[in-house]
Amino acid sequence: MTTEPGAPDQAEEVLAELEDERVEMEAELDEALEAETEAELEAEIEDELELEDELELEVEEAVEAEYEDDVEEVAGPGNRVVGGTPHAVVEHLARSLVDDSDGVSVDLQERGGNVTILIHANPGDVGRLIGRRGRVIQAVRQVARAAGAVEGVTTTVDVVE
Repeated sequence: MTTEPGAPDQAEEVLAELEDERVEMEAELDEALEAETEAELEAEIEDELELEDELELEVEEAVEAEYEDDVEEVAGPGNRVVGGTPHAVVEHLARSLVDDSDGVSVDLQERGGNVTILIHANPGDVGRLIGRRGRVIQAVRQVARAAGAVEGVTTTVDVVE
């Protein structure tokens, strides 16, 4: 085989051109793969967001359905006990303040828009309910008035042995 005098230079040039083309093609292939991977990731993220939205909607519907059931169970305004809230508040406070919580009973008397709550306690616990200079019972009365105001009733509290 005979070689022409400029042939090695030409071969090297061709090889260099081919190498440049190969590098360009690899770069284009990498870019295409990267773009495809980004598109796949974006699609996955979009799918996850849609799934998350669907789950949120299902949870909201379940919660609404649960609360709808609760609303139906609550008695209407005509069936509620007048002074029920202050009665429950005073009973809780009285039982918390005394030593013998079983010895406490709380009665409710209603007259028009006025509610009187009577606390019956053991003689040993009456002092704990009244407190020094009547500060404890005054605090209980104040809380009872606030609870009654929510229901729109005037509330008074008295302690009975």
